[in-house]
Amino acid sequence: MKKFIKSAFAGMTMAIVLSLLPQTAAEAHWTELIDGYYYYEHPEITIDPTSISVDKKEVKVGEPVIIKVKVTRDIDTPINVSFDVQYTSGTSASWQNNWGTKEDDSDYWYTYYTPQSAGVYRLQEVIAFDAHRNAKSITGLPMTQPIHEDGVYDAVNMDRATFVAYDDTNYGTYTGMLNIDDNWRYVINGKVDWTYTGMACNEYGWWYYQNGQLDWNYTGMACNDYGWWYYRNGNLDWNYTGMACNDYGWWYYQNGRLDWNYTGMACNEYGWWYYRNGNLDWNYTGMACNEYGWWYYRNGNLDWNYTGMACNDYGWWYYQNGNLDWNYTGMACNEYGWWYYQNGRLDWTYTGVGFNEYGGWFYYNGQIAWDYTGWWDGFYCVNGHLA
Repeated sequence: MKKFIKSAFAGMTMAIVLSLLPQTAAEAHWTELIDGYYYYEHPEITIDPTSISVDKKEVKVGEPVIIKVKVTRDIDTPINVSFDVQYTSGTSASWQNNWGTKEDDSDYWYTYYTPQSAGVYRLQEVIAFDAHRNAKSITGLPMTQPIHEDGVYDAVNMDRATFVAYDDTNYGTYTGMLNIDDNWRYVINGKVDWTYTGMACNEYGWWYYQNGQLDWNYTGMACNDYGWWYYRNGNLDWNYTGMACNDYGWWYYQNGRLDWNYTGMACNEYGWWYYRNGNLDWNYTGMACNEYGWWYYRNGNLDWNYTGMACNDYGWWYYQNGNLDWNYTGMACNEYGWWYYQNGRLDWTYTGVGFNEYGGWFYYNGQIAWDYTGWWDGFYCVNGHLA
């Protein structure tokens, strides 16, 4: 039996019942989500993810919020729409399913959701069922996945249907981190600030907050007046050295802090990259070194396919498959001519013969002597070419 969509309903009874109900093969098929969940892809029901909305982004606990979505259908049978709302508080999360009501003379469906506790709420999933219980679903997990070009909604960013519930508890004039009911909140002048996103500290370290509560799942960059910092699982990671990115590019961190002075190589799962002043330099083409050797970069990325010449302040060098080849002795060329290499380096003192697939050549001071005609060490040369 195939696994149905992730159930937000209590006891997962809805998902179990639906998986046992008959399905019309011509009208629906199984589609797998990234996290291994499944849903019916119904060709005659369309849920418009861009229409999802809430009427309030901040409410007091106990006040209702109206969630709406546009659902169209090309069938005459009735449909039902359910809204799956997720509540998060600290490291815990819970879900509640609400059935929708259709607006008169409209394709919009709505539900009233009343938060009972302070915290962050967001629409987790919308499901539309036909009379046979075949379904069309869009989901907010994972939040970063785009809508597919073919119209199949693997996952949709549900930020537009996120709201915060707060209470009126006053904690005096305190500003900072506060443990409230085993959840770390950010308080300003005695009130939980549900809009606060950023860094905060206490005697145990620096922490990252999202919407007024400590986000134990956050890994990435954050900044304050003292610089940019790297967070892992909500905590500033003083041991982190490596790459990190944000909307402005890729950056290099040393001991948890963005290192604006760093120039050199760094790697991640996508390859090796060249950094200049702490930022990945997409324009850099040339040589760079680390403890493993000298390497050739093209457009900021180590080019494992490059074979040829490259130079730095110390001379011209020969590269094989992106790495400086200290064992190479022979000919090489660039836009300026043909040159002779000894042990991976252009030898400006070399005078003698060199060979390649085109024949033998006479070199003088490391370069082919195109104007030389005569004998050399038993070879007769015409315009630098061995006759």
